[in-house]
Parts: sequence; structure tokens; C-alpha cells
Amino acid sequence: VARLVGAKPSEVVFTSGARNLVTGDSNQANDILRLDLNTGSFVRVNASSSGVQGDTHADHAQITPDGRYVVFESRATNLVAVPGDSTLFTKIFVKDLERGTLTPLTTEGAGETSPAWSPDGKRLAYMPRRSAASAVKVRALDGSAPELELPAPKDSGAEPKSWTRDGRAIVV
Repeated sequence: VARLVGAKPSEVVFTSGARNLVTGDSNQANDILRLDLNTGSFVRVNASSSGVQGDTHADHAQITPDGRYVVFESRATNLVAVPGDSTLFTKIFVKDLERGTLTPLTTEGAGETSPAWSPDGKRLAYMPRRSAASAVKVRALDGSAPELELPAPKDSGAEPKSWTRDGRAIVV
């Protein structure tokens, strides 16, 4: 069963538990896949820059409006080397589909989740899961601006779902 999570005219990015869509899928976990609607080919997004599949589930994927980047969350410990990180908490990763590179957006290892692209694809909002903190973080993909931490109602369970069309507000 696949769940659609983003689309542009020629490709779709989705989460799937199917084991027969990409070669070598042996992780017994949900993967983030990109389907090229023109060729019918599938590519696993939640793989390291060298093509190694994640060792556990990936979810909550979104593709940028221009189709270049996909953000997703995973507890995988083998996608990128994060110095000093030995946690199994969820982290957020960004895959550059043009270059094939995978970068951890978060390295805190505190269970960050629910990434959401801004309408222009230049900023990401996500939920940090540190202790009882209630906040939404916003980070520029290119690092051009300092990370923002926006307060959310205490114990609200608020998570960024989407942005307003003009990119000035985050829907939680």
C-alpha cells in the first residue's frame, strides 16, 4: 500500500511498504520512493549518497515545488555518519534528487519529526521532540538565515502540517 505525499507533473514521491518496486529492497521497512511518470521507473529516496538502503522505516516525505529536494524522517542509523550520534531517535534528512546526495537536516537525535516545506521550497518547518518542549523550528535549506524556534501551545501536540500560500505562516 502506498500513500501519496507529493507530486509534480512528471513525478510522484510516496511512502511504500512494497518490496518489489526497487532492486535489492531487503530492509523489511517502509521506504520513500520516487516514481517517474514518464518512464515508469522507481528510485528509493531514503538511501545514502552511495545508494545504501536505510536500515529502518522512513516516513513523512515531501518534495519541493521544483521537484529537486525531498525531505523525510527516519530512525535509520546507516544513512549518513553523524559524529557522536548513537541514538535511535528520528532525524530529518534532505535528499537532493539531482545530485543524489543525502544530508541530515537535524543531528540532535532527539526525535525531530513532521517536516514541511515552505511554498518556495527554501525553508523547512519541523517539530523537535525534546522533553516537554512545545515549539516548531524553521530552518533555511541553504543556511542563509539563523534557525528559528517558534513557540506552540504547551502540550498541544502541534506539528507543522503545511504553510500558507504566501509562506508567512505555518499551519499546525
